[in-house]
Amino acid sequence: MTSFVEKRLDFERTLPISLVHKPSNDLVMLTDYVALSRTETLLGAQVSRSHGLYQESILASKGYDIAALVEICRQACFVVAHTQFGLSLEENRYQFLFRELESHIEDEALRVTHPIGQPIRIVVRSSVEKELRTEGRTSGLTWRYDLSDLNEGKIATVRIQQSFVDRVRWKQIRREMCDDRGMAFQSPIEIPAEGEIGPAEVARWNPQNVTLLQVSESAGSFHALARFDPRHPVLFDRPTADHIFAMMQLESCRQLALYTVARTLRIDAFALAVSSCNAVFMSMCEVNLPVRLRATLSVDHVKSGRTNVDIQLEQQSRIVSRFKLDVQVAS
Repeated sequence: MTSFVEKRLDFERTLPISLVHKPSNDLVMLTDYVALSRTETLLGAQVSRSHGLYQESILASKGYDIAALVEICRQACFVVAHTQFGLSLEENRYQFLFRELESHIEDEALRVTHPIGQPIRIVVRSSVEKELRTEGRTSGLTWRYDLSDLNEGKIATVRIQQSFVDRVRWKQIRREMCDDRGMAFQSPIEIPAEGEIGPAEVARWNPQNVTLLQVSESAGSFHALARFDPRHPVLFDRPTADHIFAMMQLESCRQLALYTVARTLRIDAFALAVSSCNAVFMSMCEVNLPVRLRATLSVDHVKSGRTNVDIQLEQQSRIVSRFKLDVQVAS
């Protein structure tokens, strides 16, 4: 029987690449949207069963990757801002800046097994909780996203805060920022050295998806050096990137959190899953400069079966972002 949601949403095709700020169709995860009001939107999404990053194990499709769910919602931000809040798509006038993230996956969703041969379809209910306006235009939005399957089974809740800066002004800001940091604006991105971390150590199958160069432990903390390869078609989806995107930082923190908990509990990293991820993005993360991560585990949560991992990203003695992740046994 066709559900009410399936009647409202089209899952037959993806949205235009320009609407979700992607360079190619294979990176688009949204299929449709229906504006219910100025602040309420219903969207359809699909996670490819053969996705090179978010669905690596194509024969054992289980649970949901928190990064994939956040990426779905991030793409939804563009759709809502362009179609319902007057940010012109044709002019490509605004730079979208990720400010804050809150995300949580339901326990049942971490353990669900996706039926063989069936698409992984997701319904996204978007609500704009706060709008900032500057000089008569929308300059920032805070969204709440409730994600569910087609049977209305709850998957996750995601909150995202973004601000929008005029692109001409943004380029001026970035040039001044790079000058202050002793860097050339929009310089070619360097290919990093091969890493020391194996994919299984961070619950990845493909070594090309590993975003950590090396990890060490000292004084009760884990210290890592990030590895961002500009050839990666998902994390670096456009060669003109002038900074390390929020989604790249999220993936590095996800991997470090799984690595640290697996080492601490002496458990296979594949048996673990990130159930929540909150982040505050404080400073622009530059390309071609070392990005260092420091992870600290909360001992109080280890005994309860949920391990809290606080991770701080630093660059040039400057705090770039702070992440707080919950890791639990998922299988």
